[in-house]
Amino acid sequence: MSTTTAARPKKQQSANSDEPRRRWWPRRRVGVATDRERGASRRASAPRVDPRISARRAEVTRRQGRRRLAVLVAVVVLAGAAVGSWFLLHTPMFSAKVVTVEGAVHTPAASVAAAAGLASHPPLLDVNTGAAATAIEALPWVKSAQVRRSWPDGVRITLTERTPAAVVAHTGGFDLVDATGRVLASQPSAPSGLVHLVVPGTVPAPGPHSARRPPPGSPSSPACRPPSPPR
Repeated sequence: MSTTTAARPKKQQSANSDEPRRRWWPRRRVGVATDRERGASRRASAPRVDPRISARRAEVTRRQGRRRLAVLVAVVVLAGAAVGSWFLLHTPMFSAKVVTVEGAVHTPAASVAAAAGLASHPPLLDVNTGAAATAIEALPWVKSAQVRRSWPDGVRITLTERTPAAVVAHTGGFDLVDATGRVLASQPSAPSGLVHLVVPGTVPAPGPHSARRPPPGSPSSPACRPPSPPR
């Protein structure tokens, strides 16, 4: 008995049997270098740096970083100290609680403190000494005033008062005036030792703007000046 073996059919080849088989990896173009190859080429062609120079550069960079950090910390500390000092100086510990008035004979100390704005005990840092002196000099008897801070909680005021030079009689009493014609005070009786003046019209009240010109007969009036010597 003979056994017949069927021949397996061969795979049908492509019509173009000369076409080469395709590969799964991409083809590399000849003459084009990859990024990795270019980097390796640069590293190989670059001159080698001495390790001591590299270490020196790194040390300089670290030093600059530490210097910048120190400057930043100093700025933050100074800003914090300034803000803290401002708040501390505005506490009652540093307020104008003690007001010392020197040279006041006719002017009450309470009036001086009120004119300077110190009656409410403001922070000593906020006391404007120039403005306070100007306000005090507006009082009738005060000719000049000096205001100084006395840390931590005091203000010292030194006054120079005016001197009465004449007395002006009016229906309500007598007014004291100085050599510039400024009315200093009113009193019911005439003081002794002063020149008595007669001023027509109404005598203004005591104050800085009470007399714009000296009253007639006062020591600064032209009528009371000594005659000029003959030429």
